[in-house]
Amino acid sequence: MHRQRKNALAPGLSGRVLDGYTPHINQVIVHGIQDWPTSSRIALYPAVEKICFDVLVPLLLGISLDDSEPATFTGLPVSSKAELKALYKTYFDGFYGLFKWKSRFTKYGRGFSARAGLLDFMRAVVVRRRQAEGAINPTADFLFMMLSSQQENPDGVFSEILIVNQCLLQLWASHYEISGLVSSLIYQIARHPQVLQRLREEQKQVVGEKSNVSIFSPEHLKQMIFLEATIKETLRTLPPSSTANRRLTKSVVLDNVLYKKGRTIIAEPRIAHIMSEHFCEPEVFAPERFLPERAEGKMYEFIPFGGGVHACLGAQMAIAVTKIFASHLLHTFDWNLIGEPKFVQFPLKKIRDDYQIDISSLNKSILN
Repeated sequence: MHRQRKNALAPGLSGRVLDGYTPHINQVIVHGIQDWPTSSRIALYPAVEKICFDVLVPLLLGISLDDSEPATFTGLPVSSKAELKALYKTYFDGFYGLFKWKSRFTKYGRGFSARAGLLDFMRAVVVRRRQAEGAINPTADFLFMMLSSQQENPDGVFSEILIVNQCLLQLWASHYEISGLVSSLIYQIARHPQVLQRLREEQKQVVGEKSNVSIFSPEHLKQMIFLEATIKETLRTLPPSSTANRRLTKSVVLDNVLYKKGRTIIAEPRIAHIMSEHFCEPEVFAPERFLPERAEGKMYEFIPFGGGVHACLGAQMAIAVTKIFASHLLHTFDWNLIGEPKFVQFPLKKIRDDYQIDISSLNKSILN
């Protein structure tokens, strides 16, 4: 059942449909970084998170949440982006609550209530999208892809419950994962000036000496091999996802060890990615390890998005958004670290909200 659902969901976050999202991703990122100061300090993660949220909501749900337009929230059970984000944070904090007690006095209970509020929000969004004028375009956004499939086959994979819950899950997972990845990538690039120089050289080769770049196209992104390698090396060294837990449905023997049915097995990227039998000098930040000539990071050795049938559905979208975000930053800003950041370690690894960096404009216009 999981495999069937995943195969049905995948087209909405990959391939040509994902390429079709590229103009929107570029536009929102360009608009977002225009609000960054030209020479000042910024709190890294909050600045990145704000832009990622504005990128992802229209791609996944097909709506734009504009606080300056009250009509944006008409018919929805929230009245602002801040309210929706607060629900998500409460849900996220309660997701791993230690005490499974549905009470407002526990994180788990508050998270459970927040989940109910988020599901109400997703149901209202589905109603609004169904009432939109015109035919449902399956390539417009992730939600429309599901609604189109449901319309074509009412008895198929896309039940009402699946659609609503998938909207909730996909926005939750994509938002936190991508925000954490982009922030960690900015940090790693600043720590390694030689990587920054090589990334800028690659960008020049791909787009030329243009001073005005407003869109990095899918064709550009495919040519940015070293940028993708740098993103992968960031995922190796600072993977946002931590443990992946699976309960055994039958007993198995692996390397002469018996793992009994019912036991929980944990795959931990932070351990897998520093194993010297899989990665040469794992303590060194070296994007080159992911280039074809070295070809490290083989299947089930490099697992930032999990693996197998349960691998992350949005992996391709996460890489695409991160590539575009990084490309615009490389073209527009210089940045320097202010000391070493502290990281939130669980349930997702990310730079703490209070960590700041120095940024300065490269004095290039990013508008046509």
